[in-house]
Amino acid sequence: MQHARYGAGALGPLGAREFLEPVVRQIVASQLQVPSGWLTPGISFAQDLATTVADLTQLVVSIERELHLHLDEWAIDSVCTYGDLVEVVTVAWVATTASPQSVLLRAVLVSGRRERHGVVVRAMRSSPYELELLVDDARRAGPGSHLDLTMAADVPADTLALVERRLARLSSRDIVVRIAHDQPNRRAVA
Repeated sequence: MQHARYGAGALGPLGAREFLEPVVRQIVASQLQVPSGWLTPGISFAQDLATTVADLTQLVVSIERELHLHLDEWAIDSVCTYGDLVEVVTVAWVATTASPQSVLLRAVLVSGRRERHGVVVRAMRSSPYELELLVDDARRAGPGSHLDLTMAADVPADTLALVERRLARLSSRDIVVRIAHDQPNRRAVA
């Protein structure tokens, strides 16, 4: 099942909810093997659908893959009902589509572990989803690792701020993050 991301930002939160709810409904009904008609905003995952934490985790992973977005852990922890889940997905979708234009960047991750001399080099977009994957890679690389990002010199300030916010939590894990800007090629003018 493929879902286009076109126009979602223009829909706003209410339009996005109308666009996303049927998708979430189909994923939940399929994953939990329940009739889609049972899924009302107030139905409880734990009490009414006997969903375990593992079931909910798998459900979230399926939604993230299908919709190409990342759901924050704190938001997932607040999900008790189907309505809560739709709200969390909608907020994440709107935040992703309303975020500044993503830009290309180059990431070089050098592991801090002596027994591993791994280096990860990745060219990527600065979307929240891609940045979250990069954070996961850096966490796996461990304390003492270095993450060097290079992006164009003309990156908008709001995009740079988004990237810095997404990577800020790595410093608490003793991972050094450095952001540099490529300088445009300057030719001598005769």
